[in-house]
Amino acid sequence: MSSKPLELLRSLNLPTHDYVILGSAPLFAHGLIPSLEHDVDVVARNAAWKAACSIMSSVRGAKGDLVVRLFDGMVEIFDGWSPMQWDIDEIIECADIIDGLPFARLEYVLEFKRVLNRPKDQVHIRLIEPYLQTISSNHIYTSMTTAHFLDQLDYTLWGNKRAIASLETLQQQNIAPPERAVQIMSHIVAAQHIWYARVAGKPDVALPVWGELSFAEMNERILSIHTAWVKYLKGKTDAELPSLSFSYKNSLGQEYTNTLLEIVTHFPIHSEHHRGQIALLVRQAGGTPVNTDYIQFAREEHKR
Repeated sequence: MSSKPLELLRSLNLPTHDYVILGSAPLFAHGLIPSLEHDVDVVARNAAWKAACSIMSSVRGAKGDLVVRLFDGMVEIFDGWSPMQWDIDEIIECADIIDGLPFARLEYVLEFKRVLNRPKDQVHIRLIEPYLQTISSNHIYTSMTTAHFLDQLDYTLWGNKRAIASLETLQQQNIAPPERAVQIMSHIVAAQHIWYARVAGKPDVALPVWGELSFAEMNERILSIHTAWVKYLKGKTDAELPSLSFSYKNSLGQEYTNTLLEIVTHFPIHSEHHRGQIALLVRQAGGTPVNTDYIQFAREEHKR
């Protein structure tokens, strides 16, 4: 995948956990269009937004969002994505990492292109819809079992324990654990509680999406939420995974519905993604990151 706007974006070395590529670029990344038209559109937050503003001052864009225009407009970095009232954190967290860059999922691209509905959007809609249908039809739901997801829960607990321990080790070495790493680990723990609260109908279990927990709280909560999830899944049949669905509101109050299969597929992958970020931050702080790959878990745990 080669494109001058994307390579210019890559040259900025923005933290990939703090931005997402929108516009038409995700279609290019998935091979649905042969090239990018003129520029690449990015939505950024936190460190990525600050880094962009340190290069060039932001201005008010046509739709009301602030925008930083770089490389003669070939890279445009926004602080929001009007007219969509999206939870930008969610779009960034769910990004597809393709060739090392975070692209918005095509479901989101399809949503805003349906809203804008310009001639080029209509062309792109006709490309995205059958592509997503093909991907969906290729999912072999009958092979997905509760036993598989119970194993994924065990893997998540194992990986989270190791990630927390790597941060505690920094502290023992008189190295301050990176604040961002602590926030991310807290977010991993919170996400498991939030999703459990949604499927179990227990809103009091949920934690703030971006709160900050102590290491002791993290260690205690990953054990208790693992126990709760295991008990819950053991009470479900394989057939219920794709048939049970849950409606809920995200942090912006927007309503969504997902199946149990989609939810229990999502959050172990979500945790794994963020543990990779923690490993990088630990290394940058001068520590030694731990291996939390699934294959390492299998080598250690499946042979017991």
